[in-house]
Amino acid sequence: MEEPLHRIDWYDFNPVVSYANYLKCLPGYQFGPRFIHSHQFIYVVRGAGTAIIQDRHYTATEGDLFYYGPNIVHCFRANDEHPFELIGVHFELTGDLHTSFAGATEEPEAMLSVNPPANLLTVGERGPEELRVPESISMRDSAIQPLLLQMVSHFKSASGLAAVMNRSLLVELFYLLSKHIQKVEQHYSPQLKILYTVAKRLSQSAALRYDRSWISEWTGYHEDYLSKNFKTQFGISPHHYHMLQKIDHAKELLSHTEQPITQIAEELHFNSVHYFCRVFKKQTAFSPQQFRLVSRML
Repeated sequence: MEEPLHRIDWYDFNPVVSYANYLKCLPGYQFGPRFIHSHQFIYVVRGAGTAIIQDRHYTATEGDLFYYGPNIVHCFRANDEHPFELIGVHFELTGDLHTSFAGATEEPEAMLSVNPPANLLTVGERGPEELRVPESISMRDSAIQPLLLQMVSHFKSASGLAAVMNRSLLVELFYLLSKHIQKVEQHYSPQLKILYTVAKRLSQSAALRYDRSWISEWTGYHEDYLSKNFKTQFGISPHHYHMLQKIDHAKELLSHTEQPITQIAEELHFNSVHYFCRVFKKQTAFSPQQFRLVSRML
């Protein structure tokens, strides 16, 4: 699996919209080849055209969403008969709300690059909640168009509150994109649907001691085969994922019950309270006692 060029955890994801615009293209209008210094989404509101991202060619039609990152060469050309109307949103993955738009650099010969950079963006830790942003995906039946139109409107108002609103709208867009991709992938891949089912069952079994035989019981496949596919898809093993869900369950018990830590460790089937405390701190940076105190502060 190719390692993403841009990776950020959901906890650190604090995006900034640096530019947003709605463009009604004339017949045959073209921008690029060019590259930019930020990330960008291009959404086709209506009409048609072509998109070239590095050496990959796409037909761009209503509802299509395109992504490219910094220094990724791209070119868009409107159809001669039915030119597309586009929404473009430039953004940074994190930063100050005063972040300014760095513009674009025209590179007529850039498409000829022998070793172009990878156009990869991943948000989230490895696991079922990890979002690998696709270069091109149809979002026609999703709710992202109203979000993008709001971003354009807020950007034009150029106020501090509008910048905050655009940050929240962009976070919501990424959330909708994540859910949409999961839905599409599971629809077209029965195998992937099985892997998400395994992840759900592991979460539901968080209070139990991990048992490798669950995998074959739940799916009918050999545990080694499914475990390998699970790790390939989500980047972590089923056992590791189960442990993360166990820690999440411990957080709930620490926050909302008065159970002693020794009892929580026993209930979640840790070998000892010392092992529980060590694992919990490794995953959260807090001891169970510290987490309980922090979770009850206002």
